[in-house]
Amino acid sequence: MNVDWPHNLPSLTELNIYESEVLLSSLPRTPAIRELNLGKCEKLQLQELPQTVEWISIGGCHGVESFIDILRESPSRCHLQYLGIHDCSSPITFPTACLPTTLTKLKIKNCEKLEFPMHHSLKTSSIQKVSIINSCGGSGSLKFFPLDFFPNLKKLEITRCKYLESLTLPDGQLCQNLTTLIIGGPNFISFPKGGLHAPNLIQLAVQGCKKLKMLPEQMHNFLPSLQYLEISDCPEVESFPDGGLPSNLRELHVHNCSKLIADRMKWNLQKLQALGWFAIKDDDEREGESAGVESFPEEGLLPSTLEYLEILGIGSLKRLDIKGLQQLTSLTSLWIQNCPQLHKLPEEGLPTSLTYLYIGKCPLLKERCQHEKGQDWAKISHIPRIEIDGEHI
Repeated sequence: MNVDWPHNLPSLTELNIYESEVLLSSLPRTPAIRELNLGKCEKLQLQELPQTVEWISIGGCHGVESFIDILRESPSRCHLQYLGIHDCSSPITFPTACLPTTLTKLKIKNCEKLEFPMHHSLKTSSIQKVSIINSCGGSGSLKFFPLDFFPNLKKLEITRCKYLESLTLPDGQLCQNLTTLIIGGPNFISFPKGGLHAPNLIQLAVQGCKKLKMLPEQMHNFLPSLQYLEISDCPEVESFPDGGLPSNLRELHVHNCSKLIADRMKWNLQKLQALGWFAIKDDDEREGESAGVESFPEEGLLPSTLEYLEILGIGSLKRLDIKGLQQLTSLTSLWIQNCPQLHKLPEEGLPTSLTYLYIGKCPLLKERCQHEKGQDWAKISHIPRIEIDGEHI
């Protein structure tokens, strides 16, 4: 289907076209357009890109390929600040040498055969945010990601990229601007040798790294600003680095890391006086990858400063440790979910500091906590807000 666009659209600033696989047309000519969203428009012909466009998201093989051709032919004519490409299965090479100097944000998603060569021109780019998801498997092009190629980088997210093996950084060099790092992939095995020097990093998430055995070295020294740490689905990680975790850490999430959870009494969390939020999940029963936690939280495990505790799924959990709970004198919120073997609350009850209790998908516990008639109701009746399986009681 051909579209005969109006000849004069002087005020059009945004154009959205989604999943029009039979649309055969070039873009309309308009002097004010700033944003283009072109999703899976397989037959759309991109002959040129309006110089006024600052934000573009484009999907589908034909659309992505024609856009890349435009970048190669006339990169200086583009004034893009955001570029997103997605859902392209063709084996194409991303034009890293032809990116506009104005570009600050780059997102690539579901482009599994795309090659992403590291060109020296990236070292002078203005790019601040990079997101690469389920992409860049072409010829194994993204086996490593050199952090020093992006001197202005503030946020980096690379997940579900099956060929990625490592992040690299020359010895002694800082990632001065990096504040957020989200990394994950089935073959990712290492952070920069000697440690990740990122003094302003606030958030670090390590997700689905099945082969990773070690977290970044000297986190307590090299990541002094870290406030949020998530380690999820990393079954081979056995411990936190020597020296422990950064002292300013406020949130810690450990999900389905069986070896790490089994070593939890060596975490030395009690010295983290800024830690206010802790979440744990250990329900990965595949090939015996659960840590087999039966009692939680043990005495001495968590700091007294903790305000939020989330037990998000421990399939083997049978009881809450009252001695460990009694140490949490600042605890205001307790979330218990997906613990099918947890059959009752401690005889001594829960901390009096609690103001919110959530119980979800814990059938045995749910029965005992029924309003006014459950055997454990007296233990929780003092809590102002109670929610069980999504219902306030």
